[in-house]
Amino acid sequence: MKEKFYHQGLRFECTGCGNCCTHDGGYVAITETEAAAIAADLGIPEAEFIERYLKLREDAGWELKSRENGDCIFLEESRCTIYPVRPRQCRTYPFWKENVKSAYRWKLTARECPGVGIGKLYTREEIRRILESGEEPAE
Repeated sequence: MKEKFYHQGLRFECTGCGNCCTHDGGYVAITETEAAAIAADLGIPEAEFIERYLKLREDAGWELKSRENGDCIFLEESRCTIYPVRPRQCRTYPFWKENVKSAYRWKLTARECPGVGIGKLYTREEIRRILESGEEPAE
């Protein structure tokens, strides 16, 4: 079996820049469990949360609405206003399958994210666990 390019690990530390929340054309998938947690955190009924903050995707899944400029609806002054209950997709960034598919893709991710290449060294096993289980990267 071919060794993954990250067999010696990858460095990452969130800098809080908010760049990962400002991609026009991207979307944040959200599960019912995540929606319920965010609604509870915001102190609003789930039905109100769904109407105000979610839209249905073509594949019948849900996603967070974006602002007109493409920013996440929960991004304010480069900070996530729902950080403690943010969706799995947000918790696992930048360790997404498409970002760790190759060294080239990781370098493209580093262009957008100043935290790629600095900070904690994530082992191959930690990266695999994040990819498979959606476990949040330990800070």
